[in-house]
Amino acid sequence: MSQAELARRLDRPIKTVNEIIRGKASITADTAVQLEQVLDVPARFWLNLQRDHSEAIARRRADQQRDEHASWIEAFPIAAMRRQKLLPQTRVKSAVLEALLRFFGVTGPEAWRRQQTAVQATFRRSTAFEQNAESVAVWLRLGELKASPIATRPFNAQALRALIPQLRSLSRTDPSVFSVKLVEMLADVGVVIAFVRELPGTRVMGATRWLSPERALLQLSLRYRRDDQFWFALFHELGHLLEGSRRRSYIEVEDTADADESAADQFASRELLPESAYGDFTTAGDFSEHAVREFARNVDVAPGIVVGRLQHDRHVPFARLNYLKTRIDWSA
Repeated sequence: MSQAELARRLDRPIKTVNEIIRGKASITADTAVQLEQVLDVPARFWLNLQRDHSEAIARRRADQQRDEHASWIEAFPIAAMRRQKLLPQTRVKSAVLEALLRFFGVTGPEAWRRQQTAVQATFRRSTAFEQNAESVAVWLRLGELKASPIATRPFNAQALRALIPQLRSLSRTDPSVFSVKLVEMLADVGVVIAFVRELPGTRVMGATRWLSPERALLQLSLRYRRDDQFWFALFHELGHLLEGSRRRSYIEVEDTADADESAADQFASRELLPESAYGDFTTAGDFSEHAVREFARNVDVAPGIVVGRLQHDRHVPFARLNYLKTRIDWSA
């Protein structure tokens, strides 16, 4: 059947029929029904053809764009992401690019840049993004993905403050216990805690951000090998949640110091070791193993936390009493 005859039978301009045949115009639902009437081929057949054709064009266009953006992936810690099984082992750039876009949940590099601009805007000014924005973005995204399936109640600052003594007591338990209990306890007051291994070049220690007005994410890297380091970092981030602005997020990297971080450090110090009790203990001046263990038991914290504070305050040398600190094996 010629195009002219088909146009007459469809009661359509021959130009329209020609554009459909050349793939320049789409087959609409109305046209599909008319083709069924004229050719006795079901309308769904024509609509399926159009759908497959449109999808093929879209994928071809996407593949072309990915080829153009393949160099974008070079700024990311691809090798480290492969080791953590975040990306496939393939060396085909288009496949790596596709996996990276899926990881971030974006359609392309420009969409990623716009999303990162929005994310960075929620954080206070930080050198983390200047050092390696791509690695930090991966680390933060991992926190989001880990937080996603965890259900929480609305954030409750008063309930979180009331939880501090229980968290302090939890420091006396094994890491295999407290890593699970922390998730449960904090979720009950509107906080998701995520333990995320750092990536090369990030130098990130922790971050606190608001996923919504009623849901906070407290994210810690796994660089803390001793209990005193871990618990101080945790309470530092809790200080941001309880005494920082709910309109701002915070990210900590090595060798940073400002007013916000100083305030969070002070919060961690006084909440881990009550000031009055710690003052009396240091005034007494007995820093023997027995005295440290007894004081830790009285204030219900791990002895390693007391040792870390005594070393920081120069009451004992950094080489003394380290055996009272508990080593944390995050791979266990």
